[in-house]
Amino acid sequence: MIKVMWEVKKLTSKSIIIGSIGGLPNLKRPREYPVCKICGEDLVYYFTFNIDHIQTGIFFSVFYCIKCTGNTTPDLPTSLNSRVSYEECSDLQREYRIFFHPNEEWIGSIVSPLVPATIYGSHSRLLSWAQSHMAGRPSDAELSQNEPGVFMLQIREPVGLKFPVIKDSPNQQAYVLFSDDEEFPYRGYYTFINEIPAYFYASVSKDNEMCGFIITGRF
Repeated sequence: MIKVMWEVKKLTSKSIIIGSIGGLPNLKRPREYPVCKICGEDLVYYFTFNIDHIQTGIFFSVFYCIKCTGNTTPDLPTSLNSRVSYEECSDLQREYRIFFHPNEEWIGSIVSPLVPATIYGSHSRLLSWAQSHMAGRPSDAELSQNEPGVFMLQIREPVGLKFPVIKDSPNQQAYVLFSDDEEFPYRGYYTFINEIPAYFYASVSKDNEMCGFIITGRF
């Protein structure tokens, strides 16, 4: 298991680079830029993780919609007690896309308003940890007892995870709780899936192709 350090106050000799935020992903641009299946807007590139310790030579990059997801969360799989098929995984990717890829060079323009940053981590002998970590086991009790797919990463931050954005970037739709809430407030940062816990999994096809999906709403 690798503990994820989104905000690093002091690096140690045990700190390792495990990913990056914003900028350009080390991914060759898909034939068609990923768009939201709900609103049709281009997805925003968020971050890339190196999963070499899970799948040799492979990274995964995550794109997410900022325009129509203020009051929604990603669809859950039909069942958490059985493996999610490659086909169902593809259908689940509505407001997000997860690309599994080797180390490549991005070609063309990209929607990436986030301030570029490095993601650090540290190895741990634990199989689970309450906060953000890669590999090992998810800290959610139900998910830990089941295997809907190959567990990749969980994002759980006690005070929420905020991604600073470049000046003059478009606003992200807010999570609207009350009728007088401002729908598109300027905050200078984006959140990811309304700051609730997110668990990343991979489904593997018969041809060994990997598809990523997210399970949310578990505390």
